[in-house]
Amino acid sequence: MMKESFKKTLVFGSSLVATVFGVALAQYVWTPPKADLSTVAAELKKQLPMMVDQYTMLINAEFKSGVFTYVYSTSIEKDIFTARRVNLKDHLLKGACQDKFATSLMNDYKVPVEYRYLDSKKEIVGSFQVRKSDCKPLWEEQWKEKQN
Repeated sequence: MMKESFKKTLVFGSSLVATVFGVALAQYVWTPPKADLSTVAAELKKQLPMMVDQYTMLINAEFKSGVFTYVYSTSIEKDIFTARRVNLKDHLLKGACQDKFATSLMNDYKVPVEYRYLDSKKEIVGSFQVRKSDCKPLWEEQWKEKQN
């Protein structure tokens, strides 16, 4: 039982990176800079739902109160999600900071990107918000590596 839970968590954690890159779908509906983000989210919603991996489905995208939010449904139980939250956030942060669309939202529009996960009952099991300031240390590290 514990081994199966760990396996699900490992697959889910790895899939978070894929989730962020799966959001590259948004690049297909990306419009020129300074587009109305509510319109961008509405266009993305037309493509949904979209399976990201065997445990995760992108079910909604929205722009409200200055935050661009991706909403996913997951079959991972809340206690497992919560127990692995720190590791999951690290994976998600790295992926978001490398995603062209998410970085454009943070840099060009100055808005954070939220990743919200719901269980089968539509209850929130986890939510992560990524801001430009979260990505800055990663971007600086990447820049330094390119200089060497």
